[in-house]
Amino acid sequence: MQMHGATIFPGMTHEPCESAVRAWARLMRAHQAALAHVEGALKAAGLPALAWYDVLAALEAAGDCGLRPFALFLSLIKENQHEDDNEYEEEKDGREDGKEFHI
Repeated sequence: MQMHGATIFPGMTHEPCESAVRAWARLMRAHQAALAHVEGALKAAGLPALAWYDVLAALEAAGDCGLRPFALFLSLIKENQHEDDNEYEEEKDGREDGKEFHI
């Protein structure tokens, strides 16, 4: 996205106002600071990094049968993809070649 050019995200009808951009930037900095604090607290407590908790949650949800590495990978990708579905569809609709991206 260019703030003072013609390029904007697909589906946007106009560029965001300056205050919205500042608010988004502040939100992103706050997110990074909170994440760094949580990661530091986990490390200080001798616990695994935050990213491991997604893996552990997927394994717990699988139950006693567990998950094969590939199935675990797919469940993590699916979980992340679910959060980004709307964004992905907008990006796909805006592709010049009309092809989807697959992993």
